[in-house]
Amino acid sequence: MKIYLATRGEYSDYRVCHAFAKREDAESYKLGEGVLEMELHDGPVEVRYWYDLDWRAEWRDWQGDGLASANPLVNSRATGFRR
Repeated sequence: MKIYLATRGEYSDYRVCHAFAKREDAESYKLGEGVLEMELHDGPVEVRYWYDLDWRAEWRDWQGDGLASANPLVNSRATGFRR
């Protein structure tokens, strides 16, 4: 089942104003500036963490001093999905 979120703002001012069952209702919500379509789940959603290693040739290798960015630079992000 899909739900439609009436949203407004950008970056740190971004917020969800209201949730609707129909897209038309979300689009006609006077305080909203945009509509975000989402999937409504019946229960918990499994979260997996993905890691990216960036390697920059111009950076030195990691020495463990913690004072500067060094190779490898680790980025992580969480994604939720259903089985």
